[in-house]
Amino acid sequence: MFSIAIFLVILISVGRHTFVLGISPMPSSPRAIRELILLVKSADSPIVELGSGWGILSYKLARAFPERQVIGYELSPVPYLFSVLIKYFFSLTNLKLVRANFLHQKIPVGAILVCYLYPGGMSEVEKKLEEYKSSSLISNTFALPNKKADKIIRLEDIYKTPIYLYDFKN
Repeated sequence: MFSIAIFLVILISVGRHTFVLGISPMPSSPRAIRELILLVKSADSPIVELGSGWGILSYKLARAFPERQVIGYELSPVPYLFSVLIKYFFSLTNLKLVRANFLHQKIPVGAILVCYLYPGGMSEVEKKLEEYKSSSLISNTFALPNKKADKIIRLEDIYKTPIYLYDFKN
């Protein structure tokens, strides 16, 4: 009975935050994660995941780049707590997880931003890009509504999932 109650609390919490935020925490596919890791490999700046969900991408980035700071922002408490457990289980000292709305946070100057959001979230990101002073944005599946991507990569999957790259160094 206790386990059913815990399950219901988790379900209600995730459901409530899905309704409030407009999207459920959805992990990137393994293929997308591999591509994102390759794309951030060439830089040495911090990596910031906007909306880290269950923390899978943040975890993979922190493991792939132990010398770089990886920051994941997530609002939904259950996925956030799950990602904190992953961080401590694997002793990822370079991974910082923050339970906050990334739109209200100071992002490290020159950071590479990665995200798998939704169209409404991408509109919000676009409004904040000038403040972020980021060097680049890599978005899984969804494009910024008013800025042309510098490059689009199509994954070799059933959906031909797009990965959008935006360079803000100029």
